[in-house]
Amino acid sequence: VAAPSPASTSPYGAGGGAGAANPPPAADPMDEDAEMQKALAMSMAMANEGKTDGGDAMAAEPTGASEGAASASAGADAMDVEGKEGEGKDAGGAEEPNMVLPPVDTAMMNEVVAMGFPEVRVRKALMAGSSNAEAVINWCVEHGEDGDIDDPIPLVAEASGTVGDGGGGGDGTVKSYKCNETGRLFACMADVELYAEKTGRSDFSECTEEKKPRTAEELARDKARLKERIAQKRREREVEEKEVNKDLEKQRRFMGKEMSKTREQMESEKRARDFRAMKKEKEDAKRERDRLRAELAKDKAERKARGGKLAGRLAAEGYNPAGLSASMAQEDAKAHAAEAAELAAKAVAAGGGNSSATKNDTSFASVEERAEAVDKCIESLMKYKVGGDGGNALKVLNAYTKNLSQKPEEDKFRTIKLDNNAYKSKVATLRGGTRLLQAIGFVKDDDRGVLELSVEDRDLDLITQTHQKVQ
Repeated sequence: VAAPSPASTSPYGAGGGAGAANPPPAADPMDEDAEMQKALAMSMAMANEGKTDGGDAMAAEPTGASEGAASASAGADAMDVEGKEGEGKDAGGAEEPNMVLPPVDTAMMNEVVAMGFPEVRVRKALMAGSSNAEAVINWCVEHGEDGDIDDPIPLVAEASGTVGDGGGGGDGTVKSYKCNETGRLFACMADVELYAEKTGRSDFSECTEEKKPRTAEELARDKARLKERIAQKRREREVEEKEVNKDLEKQRRFMGKEMSKTREQMESEKRARDFRAMKKEKEDAKRERDRLRAELAKDKAERKARGGKLAGRLAAEGYNPAGLSASMAQEDAKAHAAEAAELAAKAVAAGGGNSSATKNDTSFASVEERAEAVDKCIESLMKYKVGGDGGNALKVLNAYTKNLSQKPEEDKFRTIKLDNNAYKSKVATLRGGTRLLQAIGFVKDDDRGVLELSVEDRDLDLITQTHQKVQ
């Protein structure tokens, strides 16, 4: 075995790798054995970590031209050991993965836990993508009421790290992620995804350089800044709540005023209705008093004219006060009969002495005389105010004349039975009732017991005028 020159390097090169060593001063067989033992140990360690390219890397690292047979033999033995280890793994099956908690930013987790938050909640917040302490705190506050917030986190298989091209030497374990454009380090993939989403950058690589934890001063500064932000948000929320409460109070006051106005308006309308009802009641009472005074005056006048006696009498309905009423129907009927007999005599004389020339007990020389007789009858009927007898008679006469004027083609309206209840009780008993019907053309036929209006004696103009007068 040739001895290497003093300027030669170790079998693993001088690139700062994990197994770099100082060059040996001479080619001693004992030193060669030591180098072979060292190379074998490193090869087995790399095989246990799953590094399949360890032999190539180690073979590529030596760059000196004075490598000895000991170095070559050590490299060959290392390759043989790796092959045997690989065959042992293939024969014995895959190794059982190591189950661990999902990786998170430990420094940030410790920082927030130091503020008083439970570790399981902080770890879940970091797993959810929170990239800074403020985001972690906000996530913990928002999800603090969740039912599963304190449930254990499921374990995952431990991932074997690979050396990224971020450089930095060390043992080859991935400890961070680096943005190749800005050089910024990130502790976990969640921070990388969040940063990429915010900035739009996509050039990242794995790095063996560990992200330095923040100092106590930085933690204190960030904690103070977070507290200030929380206080600021609280103040903003209080201001917003005050504005909302102010708007609600304004709305409440407005609705209260509107309800008060509506209530006052309703009370005012009720007072107006009550006042109108009271006024109407007073007016009705006044009219009734005036009517009673008028009745008393009539009674006094009649008593004075009759020598202290009244024509009224007790009946089934009670006391019928004095005055022009249905109780005077007999006297009025006698006077009317005498007048009708006189008119009938004149009619017979005018007809040549034939008393059977007409069935009517009165006659009128002209239309003007008929109209004058209608006016007198209406005036006579209007005098019957006690008990409303005159008004009731005029209502019945209004119905008779209305039917005759509006439906002249109806023959049934040209006949009135003498025993008709309305005619007999409201028209026939009052002076002027039957005479008004005779004035407009009706003829009384006692044999048939009817008042009949013939087509020849019907005067529609006179009937229409009479209807307008008795309305």
